[in-house]
Parts: sequence; C-alpha cells; structure tokens
Amino acid sequence: MSGLRFNGNDTTVVCVVTACGRSVILKEGKSVHGYLIRTFVRMSLIINTALIDMYSKCQRTDIARGVFERLPTRNLVCWNAMILGHCLSGNPRDGLKLFAQMHAKIKLIESGIDDDNSIELGEGVLPDEVTYIGVLYACLQEGLLPQGMNYFNQMSDVFGVKPNFAH
Repeated sequence: MSGLRFNGNDTTVVCVVTACGRSVILKEGKSVHGYLIRTFVRMSLIINTALIDMYSKCQRTDIARGVFERLPTRNLVCWNAMILGHCLSGNPRDGLKLFAQMHAKIKLIESGIDDDNSIELGEGVLPDEVTYIGVLYACLQEGLLPQGMNYFNQMSDVFGVKPNFAH
C-alpha cells in the first residue's frame, strides 16, 4: 500500500483484510497487520474485528484471540467474530467458553457490578442470531445435544432471537 504512495482509510484497510480472510491468504494478511501496527497510532474497532475474522478464517484463532484480548472495548460484531472463529475453526469448546464469558458480562452489567465489585462500564452486549449460529454449531460439533437445546430455547425465550433456517 505505502510502496505505491497510497494511504488508505479504515474502509480500504477493512476491505483488504477481509479479502485476505476470504481468500485464506495468511501471509498477506499478516503483512497488512504489520503495516497497520507500523503506521496507525490507534486501530479502530472495525479494523481489529476484521483482523480477528481474517485470522480465524486462516485457522489462526490464537492470533485472533490475541487481537481480541487486547481490545479495550468490544461490540457485538467483535464478540461474534471471535466466537464464530473458535466455533468454526476447530475450537468449538473455546467458542462456548467465550460465549459464557460474554453471557457472564451481560449478567454483571444487569447487576451493575463485576466480579471485583467495581462498576462495569462496557461490553454489555446481547447475543444475536449470528452468535447463536456459532454456539449451536459448536454444540453440534462437540455432541452436546442437551446443551444445544438449552441454548436454542434460551435464544428465543431469554433474548428474543427468533430462530431461522440457519439455526
């Protein structure tokens, strides 16, 4: 990018990173990530989420998780990218554990207190239909039919997510 004297914006970078993920070209994706580290003072949540998705699609959920863990705040799209990355890239139990963490944060937000008795100010995101696609797929992969049925019921009964053909 910079060799051509072209500096892209967030949209350009997200498109390039997304293309690397869809094409499963890890070397190029890592190169873009390195470029971002060298040139951007602060990467946006959108760029970081694209990196999480790209690394997950390239079967490097370890690197994706590192990006995820370093984020100061996360939105639903970011949580979904990491949960689906684990669930679809061979680590379904890690995806279920991450979903449980997301769910625990929701409960802490509802009570206004996190586990160290301080006020929780962020990450009170609710799961959506995409979240449950990953969670239900993980249950299928791991042979956890009863747990999958519980999640399926929770999806509509607790969170109001209407099942569709993907579920």
